[in-house]
This record gives sequence, structure tokens and C-alpha cells, in this order.
Amino acid sequence: MNDTDDLATRLEAIAAAVRGWRYTCVGEKALQASLGEALSRAGIAWRREVPVASGTLDFLVDGGIAIEVKTGGSLAALTRQVHRYLGEESLRAVLVVSTRAILDRLPPEIGGKPVRVVVLTGSLLP
Repeated sequence: MNDTDDLATRLEAIAAAVRGWRYTCVGEKALQASLGEALSRAGIAWRREVPVASGTLDFLVDGGIAIEVKTGGSLAALTRQVHRYLGEESLRAVLVVSTRAILDRLPPEIGGKPVRVVVLTGSLLP
């Protein structure tokens, strides 16, 4: 297995942990808190509100994977934000966690780095 395969496997494991958690919260900050708990319970090491040159990452997971939480905003604005983040040499991938299905239209790769989107539905309140 090469580095690209390892990254894809890690990214999918994080996405599975996010999908496997039951979220019952209102608002982006509460979602971020619940997401932190989901990651911790899955044994995934993370840091919150990590400053980088292009902004502040909601979460940074070991291995250079950023997690961005979005409950609002446009696809165009999110695409610009993810593009800026992936311009950071230290970041290898971005996982977007959102309550908005339209944000699932991000390209699967930006600047040669993988992008994944998990859209939360059901138990999550707007």
C-alpha cells in the first residue's frame, strides 16, 4: 500500500466515524462539539480551531486531514475556502461535514488533494 492508499483509507475511516455517530444538536458550534466526541470515541486524534496561514481549521486530524463543519453558506464560498486550505503544504486532505446536501457537490479533488463530504441527515436539527 502506498501513501495515497494510506491517505484514502484514513480519510474513509474518519468519514465512517462521522457517519456512525448520532447527532442531536442545534447549530454549528453544537455540531462541532458533538463531532469532537464522535472522533474521540472512534479513537481519532484531533485538535480544534487550528490556525493556518489561510484561516482557522475547525478540526485538524493527525496525518494532515482538515475537517470543516458547515451548516450554512454557498457551494462557491466553501469551494474557495477548501481550495485555500488545500494550498497549505501541511494539509493532505479535507473532509467537509455538513447539514446541507448541496455542499456534497464539491469536486473529489482540489489541487491534487482529496476532498470528501459527509452530509448529515435525520437526527440533526437545523
